[in-house]
Amino acid sequence: MAITYGVVSRQAFGDLFVRLVDLTFGGSDYVAGGYTLDPKSVGLGANGTIIAVIPLGAGGGFLYEWNRATGKLMVRDSSGSVGAVTPEVANSLAALNGKIVTCLVLGRGQG
Repeated sequence: MAITYGVVSRQAFGDLFVRLVDLTFGGSDYVAGGYTLDPKSVGLGANGTIIAVIPLGAGGGFLYEWNRATGKLMVRDSSGSVGAVTPEVANSLAALNGKIVTCLVLGRGQG
């Protein structure tokens, strides 16, 4: 199952467009490094550019992190031991199926 997108709100903030988006994950398509988000599907248009993604909270025991260098949304397992680095989840993790995280997406382009 691929990511499904639910655009909740469309706003502008200065010269950026802001989208509040519910992302529903499919575990079978998660690969090391994170999910690649589609600018058109988050409401920024076919030629849009995602500048930043701010996950709003943790969902289902997982932590979500926008990797600015790669432009991907990473998922981390929060069940690690005390004092340990929170590891990225395994590829194709079935536990991600159906997990929903709401994200604030900042970008350029309209859709």
